[in-house]
Amino acid sequence: MTWRPIAFVVPAVALALAGCGAPEGPPRETGNEMRAQPSSAPATFTFPAIDIPENHHGDPKIPDGPARRIRFDDGSRVTLRGWRILAKFGLSDSLCGVRIGGQHLETIGAGETDTYSCLELVDAGALPSAGSTRRIGLLYEVSGAAPSSPTFRTAIILLGDRTGWRVDPESLGTYDSTEAARSIRALARAVR
Repeated sequence: MTWRPIAFVVPAVALALAGCGAPEGPPRETGNEMRAQPSSAPATFTFPAIDIPENHHGDPKIPDGPARRIRFDDGSRVTLRGWRILAKFGLSDSLCGVRIGGQHLETIGAGETDTYSCLELVDAGALPSAGSTRRIGLLYEVSGAAPSSPTFRTAIILLGDRTGWRVDPESLGTYDSTEAARSIRALARAVR
């Protein structure tokens, strides 16, 4: 086998790549950036920093409705914000959760509810306390994992105490397509 010089190809490729994506003028500093400067080249590359809240999967969360102020019987309040991730997780096409008291809790599309695709957080509100444990009801519009699955309502209950908030595992799947999942008032009657 004889080697043939390909010296004419290297300059042609270098010329073709030289104009691709080259910024015009000097790079601007935005104050929130990361710089990479190779020691052999005088060029400066700027990568803007992106501030997107992420869950443990690393996927960006989008707001799911307005923030809700929940008022308990004792007069105390807490703010709850729904979020959604439109991405495939196991069987689910979307994952929903809430941010409450600095915690991000996954509610639909993970764990016991991984066969549900979350469509929307419909409502949230205080439920009667169970002793010293506060309860919040979340009503969701969901569908099954199959493409032709009908939509239905379900309810998830959050439990809160001095250690923080958590999803009540006994509420998962219990209220699927029931009267209790139609309103917070109906759910409050069902959990008394």
